Amino acid sequence: MTNAMPKRQEIDVQLTWDTNILFPTPDNYKENLATYVKQVTAFESNYKGKLTDKDTIVSALTEYEKIVILDSRLSHYAFLWKSIR
Repeated sequence: MTNAMPKRQEIDVQLTWDTNILFPTPDNYKENLATYVKQVTAFESNYKGKLTDKDTIVSALTEYEKIVILDSRLSHYAFLWKSIR
């Protein structure tokens, strides 16, 4: 008796990851990844060496939060996508 892992197509779709919740298509993921890269580049340009006053720090933290949220979505999508292939 073997306990081989079933292939994805053999598993009920209701028991598989629904990556559409994060990004509806791989192209949408790629678009958001490009946006992420631009946001990170802009963040560094806007704030590196410039966190000298309260308003700038608050602004940086607000932008950073948006970047982290997108990063999380991108990372989870990539992990789940890889796990189903």
